[in-house]
Amino acid sequence: MASVNVAVIEVFVILGQCLLLVFPQSAPSQKNGICNVRGSKLLCLNVTHLPKHLPKNIDYIHVIDSNLDRLEQEDLNSASVETLKFERNVIGELTEGAFRLLPNLKSLHMSDNRIHANLTWCLFFDLDNLTSLDLEGNRFNAESFSNLLTLKKTAAPMQYSKDFCRCETTADERNSSCSEELTVLPKLQFLRLSCNPFIILPSDIFLPLGQSPVVSLSLRTCQLLYIDNDTWAPLQHFQKVFLKNNKESKIDELARNIANMNLRTNISLDLSLNSLQEVPMAELAPLNSTLVELILTGNNFSIIRRSAFPQLHALVYLNLATCGIGTIEEGALATLPNLKYLDLSQNRLIKVHQAVMLPTLIFLRLDRNPYDESSCRWQRLHGDGNDENDYDYDDDFFVPIFEKMNRLRSLSFSWTHIKTREITKNMFAGLKELRKMELNKCHLRSIEARAFSALQYLQHLDLSGNQLEIDNDEVFSRLTSLSSLLLHDNRISFKGAKSPFKTLGSLLHLQLNKNFITHLTKDLFLGLENLETLILRDNNIRYWNWPVLGATRNLYSLRLSRNELMEVTEAMLTDFAILRKLDISENPFKCNCELHNFYR
Repeated sequence: MASVNVAVIEVFVILGQCLLLVFPQSAPSQKNGICNVRGSKLLCLNVTHLPKHLPKNIDYIHVIDSNLDRLEQEDLNSASVETLKFERNVIGELTEGAFRLLPNLKSLHMSDNRIHANLTWCLFFDLDNLTSLDLEGNRFNAESFSNLLTLKKTAAPMQYSKDFCRCETTADERNSSCSEELTVLPKLQFLRLSCNPFIILPSDIFLPLGQSPVVSLSLRTCQLLYIDNDTWAPLQHFQKVFLKNNKESKIDELARNIANMNLRTNISLDLSLNSLQEVPMAELAPLNSTLVELILTGNNFSIIRRSAFPQLHALVYLNLATCGIGTIEEGALATLPNLKYLDLSQNRLIKVHQAVMLPTLIFLRLDRNPYDESSCRWQRLHGDGNDENDYDYDDDFFVPIFEKMNRLRSLSFSWTHIKTREITKNMFAGLKELRKMELNKCHLRSIEARAFSALQYLQHLDLSGNQLEIDNDEVFSRLTSLSSLLLHDNRISFKGAKSPFKTLGSLLHLQLNKNFITHLTKDLFLGLENLETLILRDNNIRYWNWPVLGATRNLYSLRLSRNELMEVTEAMLTDFAILRKLDISENPFKCNCELHNFYR
């Protein structure tokens, strides 16, 4: 055993050393900084400058948590680099053409620096292979973008003022918009500009991207006050726009700009955390045939009325989490005929409203309802623990019998305190196509026999964190497709149950940790012929005198840590022999001759 322990310690030492190299942000700060080459990657931490000559044949550079404050063109000269990341540095200035000597660069991340300048696309000239550009968390703005370039009156290709990079044009074109003459980043698809104080977005700010296939644009938390009419016009391909947390933007400005979005491609729109008091119905109406995803998380809706949404025939995904919703009027979602994904988590709902039971839904989330944010925040600050089971909710939640939802595949009630404290036989009878159900931390105390018998296609069931006892053999009857069953953090002792899993022939993963199990009976795991993982840690199991795992011939892993095991019987040895992985750590074994056979 001593040699095994030494080997394990050596493995952890080697693993720790590897993690420090792979994730340099975890390495201790060094006075002079450090750069390491691992394969084709250059990883730098706490440096003030890059190596004078970049190593050959590297394709990835990551500089993080350093004091690098300026990038010069001569610092970055490599034909092989494809990914460049400068995250959490103090870069305040990019010199013109800083990236021009990286012809094969595909991904550039400059997030969380201190770059304070107008957004000049000339900085990214000649990056013809770049597909992803991340400039989040800097100090970019666009107040004088229309004056980006100053043309010189000459017929030859010219160089603009020293503040900008070289942009070729001719005197014959001098009457055209200067930004219109510049075309950059012809392969750019993902553009992240969040957390920069843009304030305004002029109409010509994206003109140099007119030939770019940008599909995703992130402008979260940009203090936006004004967006020109034609701002989006050059972005002919974009599908996702994130305008989260721009509370200063007025709804009429938002309306005008949504109406001017490209209506030829499917659109995903994030308007979360914008202090909206009602769903912007008129503003969304122009996107009837193109809006497929709408995120309204963290706004201030109390009621979703019958006429809240315009006709949105293309809408598939709707997120209304954390909006303070207490009532959803009947027919409120009737104008969304193709809605498939609906998230109503962390609202003030006290029941499943009829308006929510849409026959088109395949995913429904109702976690943490009814949710009292102020109460939870107070208890986090002043409570006597961190257990969210102790948080106050406004009331309990009533779950009716689900009907006419034959397409639903996933249903979640996590952290929602179900009023009846019981799962009844008919509660989910109308969900015959359900594949996944989350009922964890719902204050459940009992489950009726055959309560899940209609769910013959259910594959994942989470009942953890409740107060359940499994007291009969019919609780999981007919769940013939179930592959994962989570029952940890309950009060299960199997009192009154002999073989509760006998019909679960497809089960692969069973979690029973943190229960009140003291004995394992001979037929307890009967029927689990395909089980691969069994977790029994944190119970009160002492030993067993007859083999209990005979039916689980495919069992790979058994976890019995933190029980009350004091000895290893012949029956236990028989069961352990079929395993590839066994964890019996943190048990109060008596180290005497009775453990001889186990050590052998």
